[in-house]
Amino acid sequence: MWILRNILYKVPISTFAKAYRPTVSLLENLRFHKNQPKVFTLDLENFFPSIRVEAVENEFLELGYSRIISKLLSRLCTRDGSLPQGAPTSPYLSNLVFKVADAAIAAYCKEHKIRYTRYADDMSFSGDFDENKLLQIVTEIIEKMGLRINAKKTKLMTPDMRQTVTGVVVNQKPQVIFHERNQLRQALYYIQKFGFEEHREYKEINQKNYLEHLLGKINFVLQINPKDAEFIKYKALLFDLKHKQDLKTIENELFPI
Repeated sequence: MWILRNILYKVPISTFAKAYRPTVSLLENLRFHKNQPKVFTLDLENFFPSIRVEAVENEFLELGYSRIISKLLSRLCTRDGSLPQGAPTSPYLSNLVFKVADAAIAAYCKEHKIRYTRYADDMSFSGDFDENKLLQIVTEIIEKMGLRINAKKTKLMTPDMRQTVTGVVVNQKPQVIFHERNQLRQALYYIQKFGFEEHREYKEINQKNYLEHLLGKINFVLQINPKDAEFIKYKALLFDLKHKQDLKTIENELFPI
């Protein structure tokens, strides 16, 4: 966290990168693509693991650190030669490394009157444009970085369709897509009926931070609709569960069996 607060947060990133910025909300990313003729979304495959330690080292070199210090800092921020999932520095470093690509993509988009934003590994484009040509240009730019487009998640949405950006509808009332909300409802129903650990065991969920994962999903919904009474209730329920878990952890550490 020291590296993040004292070094990385002081370095500006692309204005087209909307994720992992303390002063930028998800809604800013969504409003930019509202009510457009086309919405075209691309997904970067294995985003963090594809950003190599050498690229991270170059970022520190560009900030003026010596080769030795840059190498040390880059090793502290990577694992097995790439950015690790879950590390506090990974999101902001990914924005810094992708800054040149953001600029190149934005330059093409500006020339062709295309709206562009990137939210982590989700790239969103809107306007009236040739999506095949755009895909070709973007692919060429990101492949120079050693990254790839996830072809299975490429999506073109016209006005007669439900247009979504980062899982949120943008050509109707802003709302997290139905199946995402429904999955959360289902999980919370089973947790309330059978208990948290029982639900995990029955569904064979091995994710260690599953409770935090659910809270993150619910916070995402509440970013879009802060007054959603249903999900406010779910958040309170999970906070209560987390409080009990934390107390149990402290108790086990103080009074081991």
